[in-house]
Order: sequence, then structure tokens, then C-alpha cells
Amino acid sequence: MIRVLLAEDILVRGNSLADSLEPETDIDVVASVTDGAADVVATATAGKPDVAVIDITMPGLAGLPLAVRLHRALPQCRTLVVTTDGRPANLGRDADEHVSGFVPRDARGRELAEAIRAAAAGRKVVGYRLAYSTVNVESNPLTRHEIEVLRQVAEGTSARAMAKRLRLSRGVVRDLLASSVAKLEAHDPAGATRIAAAEGWL
Repeated sequence: MIRVLLAEDILVRGNSLADSLEPETDIDVVASVTDGAADVVATATAGKPDVAVIDITMPGLAGLPLAVRLHRALPQCRTLVVTTDGRPANLGRDADEHVSGFVPRDARGRELAEAIRAAAAGRKVVGYRLAYSTVNVESNPLTRHEIEVLRQVAEGTSARAMAKRLRLSRGVVRDLLASSVAKLEAHDPAGATRIAAAEGWL
């Protein structure tokens, strides 16, 4: 039996995912979480699921940084990130040891179940529609360092702590935040972080 945790930003959507998995006799949804990153990590630590299915726009911490945090807390748990169809920036860059793969937001039933089974077996997962959507879509405009600082913003890290953690000067951190805001046409770093998270670039 594969134990699954569902974490989404809308309760109704979480329930519909759980309902769609109900006919799958080898999959047991042990928890559905909607309250944000801290609750996801706490619930996973207590329930020890085999696979966590996390919405990329989960409140409190974007899906990809949350996957990293979850992996640190529960390394044996595989993580699938639910993302919007047509966001190929996710593919490859973050499909590393922290993320087992990506499934479209509207995945249900057999498609979601097969992704969960693949992740539980240790295989990488990319929904076929996400892979197909890599054609004719803009690439991520952010540099590696810009992504790093926005991930720190998503985790609530201060500029001073960010500079120390990334081994950069505070001036460089400010420049990276400013360039990220400009590239994404956001009002501030928090806004740039939300945009980048929604695009799957974090």
C-alpha cells in the first residue's frame, strides 16, 4: 500500500484529488493539508507518507522550496509537484533528489495514480502534457543566483541572513533582488517570488 499526503491551496481541490484516488486499491490517502508549509511538514513527519503531492502555489512556501524542506525532514518521502499545464520551466531544473516529478494541475484518476506509483518506485515523473508543452514557451529569464535569492525570500530569510547563507555581499543580494523584480515586472521581491513560484521557476 502506498501512503499518500495531498497538499493543495484549495480545500475542494484537495478533496477532489482524494476522491479520484479512492478507487485505487494500492493507494491510501493518509492526509489532505491546506494550511501551509509548516502543516505539511508536521503532518508528513507524523504520518510518514511514501509520496507527497504538493501544489506549487501552496500557501506559506512555494511548492519547490517546500519540497526541499520536506525532503530534509523526511528524506524517504517522494514528492510530486502539481503545476499548471504549460510550465516547462519546471522540467529538468528541479527534478533532482528533492522532487520526484511534476503532474498537471488537472491530473485525476489513472494519470495521478500512475504518477504516484512511479514516484513511489523511485522513478522520475513528468506528465506527458507538461513535456509536450515545452514547445514554443519562453524559458526562465532568471539567473541561478536570482533564483537562489528568491528561494530565500520564499523562506522568509532576511537580507543579512541571505547574504551570509549564500556567501554574497549584502550589496550583491540587493542587486539580485532588484534585477529579479525588474525582469518579472513585479512591485517588490515578495511579488517577484510569487510570480516565479507560479511559473515553476523556484
